[in-house]
Amino acid sequence: MQPLSASTVTSLTFVAAIVATVVYLSVTKSDVISDRGASRADASARGGLWQKTVFLAVVLTAGIVG
Repeated sequence: MQPLSASTVTSLTFVAAIVATVVYLSVTKSDVISDRGASRADASARGGLWQKTVFLAVVLTAGIVG
C-alpha cells in the first residue's frame, strides 16, 4: 500500500473540518437567528437570487478561463 500524498492528506483534513462544522451546527443550532429579526431577514432574502446568480457567473467564468 502506498503512503498518502500531501495533497490527499490536506483534502481529507479539510473535508473532515467541513463535516465536523456541519454536524456541530446541526446539533447545536447555534447559527439559527431568532424571530425578532424576521423583518430584517425577509428584506435580505429578496437579494438572495441576485447574489447566487452573480456567484454562479463568477465561478463559471473562473472555471472556463482557467
